[in-house]
Amino acid sequence: MAELAAPPESFFSIPWGHLALLLERLKAPALRLWYAQQAAEHGWSRNILALQMNKAIGVSEYQLTRHLPRKLKGSLPTITEIEKELGTRKP
Repeated sequence: MAELAAPPESFFSIPWGHLALLLERLKAPALRLWYAQQAAEHGWSRNILALQMNKAIGVSEYQLTRHLPRKLKGSLPTITEIEKELGTRKP
């Protein structure tokens, strides 16, 4: 029987509610680890963790749109529209 690897240190430094949220929402172990590390490093509450999980990793909406001409800002698709088009989110 294969032995399970020990959980990363970041899993021990966040509350159990955060862990439950990560396990419930994310399938990929690498994403769970990344969000656990970020939550521990930045002191995120469970609500902030949930909000961060809804954003694209490493993408700041402000950084993407602040340098665009005004006429283009309104024509950009939202993350939800992109996910729907790619089939990654259920309508």
